[in-house]
Amino acid sequence: MIKELLTALGRRGARPVKVLTAWLAVSAALQAATFLALIPLLQDMAGGRSIVASLVLFVALAVAWLVCTVAVQMRGFTVGADLALVLHERIDHALERLPRAWFRRGRAGEVSQLVGGTALSAMNIPAHLLRPLVNAVVTPVLLVIGPLVLDPWVGLAMLVASPLLALVVWTTDRSVNRADADRRRTMTQTAERLLEFARAQPVLRAFGHADQSATRLGAVLSQQEKAERRLIAGTVPGVLSYDVVSRLLYVIGVAVAAVQLSQGHLDAPEFVAVVVIGMRIAEAVSTAAGLAAGMRMNRRDLAGLNELLAVEPQQWPDQPAVPAGNAVSLCGVGYSYDGDHQVLDGIDLDLPERGLTALVGPSGAGKSTLAHLLPRFLDPTSGTVGIGGVDVRRIGRDDLAGRVAVVPQQVYLTGGTLRDNITLGRPGASDEEIGRACGLARITDLVDGLEEGLDTPVGTRGDRFSGGEKQRIALARALITGAPIVVLDEVTSSLDAGNDRAVTETLQALARESSVLVIAHRLADVVRADQIVVLAGGRIVQRGRHEDLIGADGVYRDMWRAQTSSSGWQLRSAGASA
Repeated sequence: MIKELLTALGRRGARPVKVLTAWLAVSAALQAATFLALIPLLQDMAGGRSIVASLVLFVALAVAWLVCTVAVQMRGFTVGADLALVLHERIDHALERLPRAWFRRGRAGEVSQLVGGTALSAMNIPAHLLRPLVNAVVTPVLLVIGPLVLDPWVGLAMLVASPLLALVVWTTDRSVNRADADRRRTMTQTAERLLEFARAQPVLRAFGHADQSATRLGAVLSQQEKAERRLIAGTVPGVLSYDVVSRLLYVIGVAVAAVQLSQGHLDAPEFVAVVVIGMRIAEAVSTAAGLAAGMRMNRRDLAGLNELLAVEPQQWPDQPAVPAGNAVSLCGVGYSYDGDHQVLDGIDLDLPERGLTALVGPSGAGKSTLAHLLPRFLDPTSGTVGIGGVDVRRIGRDDLAGRVAVVPQQVYLTGGTLRDNITLGRPGASDEEIGRACGLARITDLVDGLEEGLDTPVGTRGDRFSGGEKQRIALARALITGAPIVVLDEVTSSLDAGNDRAVTETLQALARESSVLVIAHRLADVVRADQIVVLAGGRIVQRGRHEDLIGADGVYRDMWRAQTSSSGWQLRSAGASA
C-alpha cells in the first residue's frame, strides 16, 4: 500500500509521507524501548537495589514516547490533508494531458470514483492507518529482543509462529485481491449508472421509463452488494486466522516462560516482563490483522489511480514550429480506434484561410472525428494534418489553441457566471469585445433579459439554459477568441428557425475573415458554403458546391431529396381525410 501511495503522490508529494514514516518509526522504537526499560526496573525492585537510575530511564523514555507520538499524530493529520490536495492536483493534471481518445468510452464513473473516493480515502492513510501500521511492524520486532536476551527459548517460542503468520497473510491476500478487483469493477459500473440515472431523469419520466431505469439501477446496486459480500467472505476468515495465530504466539511464549520460571531459569520479575512484553507484541500483531482489510482496499484503489497517472499523455513539442499562415491541409489521413475500427481512411482535404467548408454525410461517417483532428483532440493514426504547412503535432499547445476555436456538439458550460463561460478562452476580453461576440452569436437579447446580465450564474452544467441557448453561448465563446480557424459541430442542431437563419448568416460573415469548418446535418444550412465535402464510410465520396452536387448522382442528392421531401410532412387529426 505504501509503495502504491508514494507512486501516486510523485516525488514532491511523497517526501512528507516518507519523513512522517521515519518519525513514526522513531515513535514505535521509543515505545519498544519504554517496555524494554521495565526489565531493569523490575529487576532492581525485586533485588532490593536502588531503582533511581532504572526509574529515570523508564520515565524519560515514556515521556519521549508520549511527546513524539502526539507530535507525529498531529503531523499525520496535516500530511493527510496535504496528500488529498496533491492527489487531486495530479489527477487534474493527468486528465488535462490525456489524449481525448481515452475518454471516448465514457470514463465519468471511473474518474468520479478516483476523485471522490480514492483521493479522499487516501488522506486517511497518514492520518489513521500509518501510525498503527508502523507500530505493528517496528514495535514487535524490537520488543522480541527482550525475551531473547532474558531467555533464548522464550524468544524463539514467540518467533515460531511467524512463518505461519506469513502463510495466512499470503493466502488471504490472494483471495481478497480477486474479490476486491470484482468489487472495483462493480463500483465503477454503479457510478456510471447513477450518473446516467440522474442526468436522464427528464427523458425517462417523459417516456414513462423511470421505473424501468430504476430497476436496471437496482440490478447494478445488487451486483455491488454481492461483490461487497464476496469481499467480506474472503477477508473475515483471513483476519480471524491472523488474529488467532497472533494470540497463539503469545500463549506459546508465556507457556515457555512459565516452564523456564518453574525450572529456575527465569525469576519472577523477568517472568512478569515477558508477560507484559508478550502482551504488547500480541496486541501490535493483532492490530495489523485489523488493518489488513483497509490496507488491501487502499492498495487496490491506489493501483487504479496509478493506472490513470501512467497513461501516456499527449505529447507536445519542446521546440514548436510556427505555421506560415492558417490554411489547413489533410493528407492521406486515417484514424482508427485501438487499431480495430477504421473511422477515417485516406482523407485528402484543403481548407483555405478564408471560406466556409461544410462536412455532411450519414451518421457514423466520421465527420466529428475528422473535425477533432484540427485542434488535436485526436491524432491521426496515419497521414498528416497541417496548418500553414506545419504538422499540428509540431505546433505549440497554446499556439494551436489560439488558432483553432471549437464549438462541440455536446456543449458544456463550466461553473461560474455567463461572463466566465464566454471569456473562457480569452479572460481579459473587454466588455465591447464580449458584446460583439454576443451579437454575432445572437445572445444579446438573452443577456439583456437576465437580471444579472453577464454576471448571472449558469448553474450546474449550465442547466438553467436551453440546449439552443447553450449552443449560442458556446458559439460566442469561440468567436471571442478571434481564432482564424473555427470548427463547429452541429452548431445549429438545437436552434429554432429564426436563430438558425441568423447564426447561419453569422457564419457566412465569419467565413470572410476566417476558415470555418461546419459539420451539418440539415443540408439547407450549408447550401451557400464555399465547398461541401460529403463523407461516407470514412472516405470523401463527393465534394463541391451545392449546385454541383445536387445535379449529380450520389449521397448528397439522396440526402437532399430525403430532407426536402420530409419538410412538407404534416400531422393530421385522426378524423381528417387523407
